[in-house]
Amino acid sequence: MRPFLSSKDMSIVLDNAESVLDPHVASAEGMYAVVEELGQLGGIYLCITSRIYRQGPEHPDLTNKILKQLDFRALSVTLLATGCSSQQVGH
Repeated sequence: MRPFLSSKDMSIVLDNAESVLDPHVASAEGMYAVVEELGQLGGIYLCITSRIYRQGPEHPDLTNKILKQLDFRALSVTLLATGCSSQQVGH
């Protein structure tokens, strides 16, 4: 998959990733390695949402800025609320 993933710019979203990234689960170590490798590929924009609090080591100021923009709510909740508010009720 490396040739395919590195051949194009793309965004990959791992939503609600706490089930695969929980550090207390034995398989999590392998998933962290996959996420790390994806982060090393050029042109890959990786977005991970999770209920696990773990601030990335590289850009804590950027992480805090994004969290403030989301009003410290889960991205999935914000997306659902935005989608619901844009639909007309009664149709």
